[in-house]
Amino acid sequence: IAHEVTHALLDGVHPRFNEPTNIDVYAFHEAFADIIALFQHFSYPQVLENQIKKTRGDLETESLLGQLAQDFGRATGGGSALRDALGSVNKVSGAWEPRKPDRHALQRVIEPHARGAILVAAVFRAFLIVYGKRTEDLFRIATQGTGTLPEGDIHPDLTRRLAREAANCADRVLQMCIRAIDYCPPVDITFGDLLRGIITADLDYAPQDDDYRIVFIQSFRDWGIHPRGVTSMGIDSLTWPSGDELLRNLVSTQYIDSEDVRTSKVQQDVQKKDEMKRYMKDSFLSKIENWNLESDRHEVWKILRRLRVDVHKWLREGDHIGRYYGELFGLVIFDSDARPTVYRGEYNFPTLEVHSVRPAVRQTIAGSYKTDIVIEVTQRRRGYFDPEIQKARDVAGLIQNDKGDFTYRAGCTILINPATQKVRRVIRTRGDINSDTELEKVRKYLLGIYGTTGNAFDAGIRTGHVDEPFAILHQDIGE
Repeated sequence: IAHEVTHALLDGVHPRFNEPTNIDVYAFHEAFADIIALFQHFSYPQVLENQIKKTRGDLETESLLGQLAQDFGRATGGGSALRDALGSVNKVSGAWEPRKPDRHALQRVIEPHARGAILVAAVFRAFLIVYGKRTEDLFRIATQGTGTLPEGDIHPDLTRRLAREAANCADRVLQMCIRAIDYCPPVDITFGDLLRGIITADLDYAPQDDDYRIVFIQSFRDWGIHPRGVTSMGIDSLTWPSGDELLRNLVSTQYIDSEDVRTSKVQQDVQKKDEMKRYMKDSFLSKIENWNLESDRHEVWKILRRLRVDVHKWLREGDHIGRYYGELFGLVIFDSDARPTVYRGEYNFPTLEVHSVRPAVRQTIAGSYKTDIVIEVTQRRRGYFDPEIQKARDVAGLIQNDKGDFTYRAGCTILINPATQKVRRVIRTRGDINSDTELEKVRKYLLGIYGTTGNAFDAGIRTGHVDEPFAILHQDIGE
C-alpha cells in the first residue's frame, strides 16, 4: 500500500515524471516507491528489535528488508528483481548473501523494476555503511575488542541500542531522499539527478555534517550511478548552484581584460540582482510571506493557484529583466531566441508552463525552520523521429496544425527564500528547449536506439497518452 500511495504522491508533486524520456524515469518511480515503503518499516520499534535480535545486529545478513523485497517483487509482478539487487541465496551453502556493488550493473539492466532495484540497493548500501560506523563502538564494547559476539542471543540492552541507531540512521536516510524531491528538475529525471538533489538538500539541512553525504556519494559511485555533465563526484561539484553563483558565471562570461569594463559589469551585476529581488517582492512573494503551517489550507491553495499566473507574468515582464531571468534559469523567453519548433502562445512568445508554486517548510538539524518557495517551470518543443524533418521545420518553420511526432520538454526548478527574495537554488535540465543534443537523446530513446523500449509496456514510441502507466507497469504479464 505504501509503495502504491508513494507513486500517487510523487505524481502529484512531479506530474512530468510519468513521461519516459530516458531509461531512468520509470525506474526512478519504482525505486522511490520501494525506498519509502521499505524504510518505513524501520519506524516500528518492536519489528526492528526483533530483526536486530535475529541478525545479531548484522543487517547485511538476510534481513527483514530482503524478505520484504521478495514479497514486493511477487506482488508487483516484478519477480525477484529487488531481492536480487540486494542479495541472493548461495546455491552451495544455502545462506543468503548480500550482493556486492557492481559499477556496470546499470549498463545491463533496462526493465524498470530491475533497474530501480539498483537505485534501492545503492541507497540501502549507504544506510548500511552509516549504520556500521555508528555502531562500531557498541560492538567493540560487546565483544571486548575481538569483533566477534559470543554465542547465543545478544543482550537485550544491546538489542535496544542497536535498534535505536538503526532507526535513527534509517530515518535520516529516508528524509534525505524525501527532501531531495524538491531539488530535482521537473522533467527528464535520472538517478544522477536524485543524487545531486540528495546532496544539495542535505547540505541545506546540515551544512556542517558531511558524513552522510560522503557515504551516499561512495555508495552511488560503487553502483555506477554518475550524474551526467558532472566531471567530479565531490560534494561541491554535485551541489546544485545558487542564483548568485549562476549570476556570477553569467556576468563573468562577458568580462574582458579591461579593468574599467570589469568594474562596470560587477556594478551591473549588483544592480540587476537588486532589481530582480525588488521585482519578486512586488510581484508575488509579498502574498505568501506570512504563510505558516497554521494557515488555512484551502486559502493557501487558492493563493498558490493564482501565484502560478503571477510567476508566469514575473518571468515575462520587462525586456531586459525577462531575458536575464531566462538566461539564469535556462528558459527561452522571447520569440527571437527560440527555434521555430518551440511551442508558442500569446504574442508569439515561447510558452512557459508554470506547473507548481508551493511553499515548503523544512526543519534543519539545528531545529530551526526555513521556508522556500518551490517553482517548477517547463517549456515544450515539437520533436520529429526523422532528423531531416526536424532540421527542415527548424529552418523553414512549421506546417499548420503540425504537432510533431513527440514532445521534447526542458525546464527548471527554482527555490526562493521569501524572506530575503534570494534565489537559493536553480535546478535546470541538462539542456534548454533549444538544445538539439538533448532532443536527439530523447528521440533515440523513444526509437529504441539505446537498446531499450520507451517503457515497459509499449513498443518504444509513445504515440498516445497513457492515463495509468504505473497500473499497467504493475500488471503480471505472466497471467
